Amino acid sequence: MSQHIVNSYDQELSALVNAIINMGELVKELVEIAGKSLQELDKSFIDIANITDQKINKYDSEIEHRATVLLALRQPMAIDLRQVVSALKLAVIMERMGDLAKNIAKRASKINIEISSDILEDIDQMIAIIVTMLKDVVIAFKMHDDNKALNVAERDRNVDKIYYGLMDKLINNQLKLSSNTASMMQLIFVVKNIERIGDYVTKIAKITHYIITGERLKKAF
Repeated sequence: MSQHIVNSYDQELSALVNAIINMGELVKELVEIAGKSLQELDKSFIDIANITDQKINKYDSEIEHRATVLLALRQPMAIDLRQVVSALKLAVIMERMGDLAKNIAKRASKINIEISSDILEDIDQMIAIIVTMLKDVVIAFKMHDDNKALNVAERDRNVDKIYYGLMDKLINNQLKLSSNTASMMQLIFVVKNIERIGDYVTKIAKITHYIITGERLKKAF
């Protein structure tokens, strides 16, 4: 294989990796926007969320195209093959995460009650953990840092712990505040979406582990 072809292949693979990293950064940004929308319950965040989600969707299409071309024309092997094949899965996962975060901003605009400080604190804590997980899983993917990827996967249990306690609070509040059922249901769906985003970050961490090691994680987190 000529040096020109090798360099071209490396550039194409690097462009794919960078697209995944950039998409991950945008997802993190959108989750942060979703968190702010819950703090302020302001409809203006919907437009910001939509714009960011559109950028995420463009990366989804770009990654699919780049990965398909690499598979068809370059026939990558070993870790390169795992990275290219996994890129398709990662793009789908991150696109779904973007949709969930955008949905949070939309639902937040329909909440017509003051969210109690303890509930808002739990939500803020969940989002803060997930944002940090997202930041670290992008670094793990970029640097091929398996220990960091595994650490991210383990942290999802912290999100789940807050989630289950928070759902108990929300259900109890809904029973007490029957006149605000619509807003409480919006809040419940918001919390469910946040928890699902955390699960998706864990999937990204597991895929990153597979890319690096060639082994699939059997351990449940």
